[in-house]
Amino acid sequence: MGAGNGVAQGIAARARDLAETAANATTPQEAAQLKAQAQELAQGAGQMRDAVGSAFSDAVAHTSLIGAVILGVGTVVVAVLLPRAGKGGRVVAASGAAEGEERPEAADERDSVSADGGR
Repeated sequence: MGAGNGVAQGIAARARDLAETAANATTPQEAAQLKAQAQELAQGAGQMRDAVGSAFSDAVAHTSLIGAVILGVGTVVVAVLLPRAGKGGRVVAASGAAEGEERPEAADERDSVSADGGR
């Protein structure tokens, strides 16, 4: 987007230069011709700036749509690939114990607390 705006600003600067040149023209015909060229350049610069902004907005929207599709597909793939507890298998937690089972460390901690008298 920066390069397109830079080009549009360059065209606008050239239009201003032509307008200044038209002010210093020696004949009315030359001044009119330079003013007309300056107006055309200024219009072209505005159109280019608008086109650059529109293209950038379209690209952001397109990229966001593609990202949303990828995230949706990823969610479905993860949901399909993750094991489920209700299918005959058991889900093992990060602690190494299956769901509903007590971790051996937890039982040891409880035993040591009761041996100390709750301290």
